[in-house]
Formats: sequence, structure tokens, C-alpha cells
Amino acid sequence: MTEKSITRQVGDDELQQVKDVAIKFFLAIKNYSLYPEHHAISKGSIADFKTHLDRFFKNYGNLRIDVERERLLYRGDVIHQGPPDPENSAFLFYRDGIQWLEFQEGLGRKEILDFIKIIDRYKAQKEEAEGDIVTALWEAEFSSLNYGTNELLWEEDVLIDFSRLKVMEEEHLGLDKHIENQADVPSIADPGLDKSVWKLTAEEIKETLNFVHEEEHRNFDADLFDVLLVFMKMQEEKEDFAVVLDFIRESLQNTIAKGDFQSASKLLNSMREIYRSYKTERFWALPLLEDFFVMISSPQVLSTLSEAWLKIEEKDPDIIKEMRQMLLLLSPQAILTLGPMLLEVPSSTIHKSLMEVIGSLATRDLRPLIRLLDHPKKNLVQKAIYILGFMKDESVDRSLLKMVHDPSEQIREETLKALVRRKSAGIRELFPLIEDSSDNIRRCFLEYLGHKRSEEAENLLVDYLGKQRVNRKVFPQLLDTYRTLGRCGSRRSIPFLKDRLLNKAWIPGLGKSMHQQGAALALLELENKEAREILNLASKSRFPGVRNAYQSALELKNEQ
Repeated sequence: MTEKSITRQVGDDELQQVKDVAIKFFLAIKNYSLYPEHHAISKGSIADFKTHLDRFFKNYGNLRIDVERERLLYRGDVIHQGPPDPENSAFLFYRDGIQWLEFQEGLGRKEILDFIKIIDRYKAQKEEAEGDIVTALWEAEFSSLNYGTNELLWEEDVLIDFSRLKVMEEEHLGLDKHIENQADVPSIADPGLDKSVWKLTAEEIKETLNFVHEEEHRNFDADLFDVLLVFMKMQEEKEDFAVVLDFIRESLQNTIAKGDFQSASKLLNSMREIYRSYKTERFWALPLLEDFFVMISSPQVLSTLSEAWLKIEEKDPDIIKEMRQMLLLLSPQAILTLGPMLLEVPSSTIHKSLMEVIGSLATRDLRPLIRLLDHPKKNLVQKAIYILGFMKDESVDRSLLKMVHDPSEQIREETLKALVRRKSAGIRELFPLIEDSSDNIRRCFLEYLGHKRSEEAENLLVDYLGKQRVNRKVFPQLLDTYRTLGRCGSRRSIPFLKDRLLNKAWIPGLGKSMHQQGAALALLELENKEAREILNLASKSRFPGVRNAYQSALELKNEQ
């Protein structure tokens, strides 16, 4: 357990409340597995768990639980213990690498239900089940449920610091600047090159390399790379140097296909070191080395990764780690190759590693990742947007805001999530999404506006609602907008809401009752003295429409 989890003493009442929450949680999981999702028993168990959780939130704030092999702890006290099998949630979380869970204030029924679905899905490690609980939690992007794992990089609700994966010194970045400007570079062993100036020693070198190749049965390992590097350092002529470089590239390509990422990493580190030393010793070789790094970041070389993936055991963390370290040694231009490969990876573990690598490479140069936003395959664009949402560079916002207007609903939704995650885009810039054609996007945007008090959001909503003329078709959307005003607003909104609820003359017809109900709902969400006084007047109004609006809003509030 962490030091943070035991920094204060826990009272008896607090500990008992935690144990009650745990009991209700396990009961909800059990009943969900026994009854259909919409069965009264299943729904009741989830509601009961939420009630106990909300009571704890009110008294003590967020609830963090530490995970050990067969038990769960709260600030050092055991709140649950069971046998080491998947029916024991502590063991289930431990098995999939979860170190702690935190239920946060604002956790709603939908997220609770989605979390229970994930637990039920991964109770047993069935052959047909893909991924694990951690992967499912990562993909779900819960807003009020946090967790910690052994994988520090992809924690929820925090910006990912891809720079932690940096594997080379800043002095190497000059090479990347050259590589990003390269176009279609011909092979450094292009047969069109003039070979007439070759010396006999070059042919002898080539024959020797071929001999080594045959002796190793095309199994290019670290020993072969050592030989190749020795030959390369011996060369004093460009043409001879190019021959060896081209052979190294082919050898690297075959090594990657075999999945020998450790040997590939060793070679790339050596090549980087050689490039650095040649800056002062052999200027003539630098363009050839730069061409080499361009080529190994291209599909011609990296496409062999797909062969290696067929041989990788997904649960072997060492081989996945070696692959990641090797890819991090490439130029950021490799993003343009690795990005499309995300669509064909055979497992969630490899997919996650590629996402991490792309994010880390993008910290050195964002432009290749931004170029993926123009890719014709929309599912790749979505993945690029997701990664951009974790980048710390301020220029990312400009690129993402353009995607808010994309014709694809999925892309607009992913863009909204990324911008919300970054917490840097202005509310005014995103406000047109309030009239997005997608119900889901509108709902997500309103949830974002309503997650905290904001004068800017309040003013925009008051102005927007003041201009609305409605019909039955847009009634639910109107109510959601009023509810959001109540959640993000303050006393400044009360005159507007009071006028909407109690003034019978401001608008005729059906729209009046809709706005009255919405205003009552917003006042219920404000939860301050002035709002309660107005609602009390509405409940006793001599006008039936006002009383009905109050009663309908109260019923909607109680259903949340």
C-alpha cells in the first residue's frame, strides 16, 4: 500500500461506512451476474451501492481502496478478504495489475454500471475474452473512477508525460530535423550509382558479408551486427560505406521480422553513437547515415513488424518492452509508418505499446502525428486525436479545434473528449457544439460545462436560453441545457430563472411550460437559499402551470 493511504487515523464510523460500501459493491456485482441488467434486483443493488457511496462522499470525500492479492484495504485496515479466485474481486483486480481504486465524488449510475460490466466480463480468463480489466478501464475513460497499475504511463485523468520515455540525448535531435525534411530517398545501394570507381576491396567486403550471411543461415543477430559495424568503421570511401550501410539495413529488417528487438536496439544505439562521433571525424559520411535513418523509419523496414507480432507471446512483458525500446530509437517520422499499423495489430497489449511509442516520438516532433489527422481512414484519425489529447504542446489545440467541425460524428466526439482532457480550449470556442447534430456530442458537451461552476459557461447559457423558441422535439435537449445552467451557474442566474418560472407573460403557448420546467430544474440544481425560496413560491403558486412545472422538475431531479 502507499504511504498516502495511511497518513491519518480512521474512525470507527468511517471504517464501518467503507465496509458497508464494499458489501453493497460485491452484492451489486453478484446480482448483475445472476440477473439481466434491467431486472429490478440488479438495478436495486446498483442503486443501493450508489446510495451508500454517496453517503460516504458526503462525509469523507473520495474513497480510495488499496488492492492486495486476496484483500482490499482502506487506509491500512482490511475491509474485505477472500480466497485467491476470480470470484474474489480483490484477487481479480490484483491478477490484472490494479494496485488501487478510487471512487470519486460525482460518480453516476452509468459509470457504476459500466464498471460492474467490466468486472463481470473479466471474472474468468476465457479464451474468447480479449484484453484485461486495466485495458477495459483505460478504454472506458471514466471521469469519476480512477485507478493505479504497474503501468504508470497510461493512468486515467492525468496528462501522459511521454517525455519520460526519452531514450536519447538532446544532441541527437539534430538528426531528426534532417530526417523530417526528407522526401522519397533512393536506396543507398541504388544500382544507378556509378560503381566504376569501386576498388577490389569493396567486392571482397561484399563477398565476406555474404559469406557471414550464409554461415548464419539468415539469422542476423548481435554478433553479425558487430561484424557489420566493424566493416563500416573501416571504410574510407563513400561507395564502400554505402554498401555496408545497405547490408546493415537489410540485416536490421530481418532481425525485426524475427522479433529480436534487443539486438535491433543494440544496433540502433551503436548507429546513433557513430553518427555523433562522425560529426567531428567524418563529415562525408553524415548524409549517408541520415539517409539510413530515413529508410529504417519507412514502411519498407518497419512493415516486418507484422511478421514479428505473429511470434510474440502477448503476455511476455519483456519482449513487449524490448519492442518499445527499439521503436523509441527511431525518428519521429516513424509515426507516419507506425500510425497505420495501429489498425492491424493482433493484440491490445501491442496496440497499447504502439500508442505509447507514437506519443513519445511526438514529444520530439508533433508534425508527423498532426499529419495523421488528414489520413483517409477515420479510425486512424480517431487514434491520432486521442494521443494528441495527452500532448502538452499548446499548438495541439489549434489542430484539434479544426476537427470539431469534421463531418464524422465519431471524430467530432473523440475531438471533444481530447479537448476536455487537455482542459486548455476555451468554452466559447467549443460552445457551437451545444447544437451539434449528435445527441451524444451535445450531451457530452453539456456534461463538460456542468462539471464545475463557471461564470463564462453561465453567461453563455443564459444568453443561449434567452433566445430559444422550442417545440416538443427539442424538449429533452432544452431541459438538459437548463440542468447544466443550474450546475455551472450561480446567484447571477437567479433573476433570469425566476422570470422564466414565475412570469406568466413573457412567452405564449407550449414553449412557456417547457421553459418553466427547465427553469425549475436549474433552480433545483443551484441548491442555494434564493433558489429554494423561489421554488417554494412556485410550489404554492395560484397558477397550475407553475405548480406543474415545479412538480415535474422535482420528479426529474429525483430520477437522477
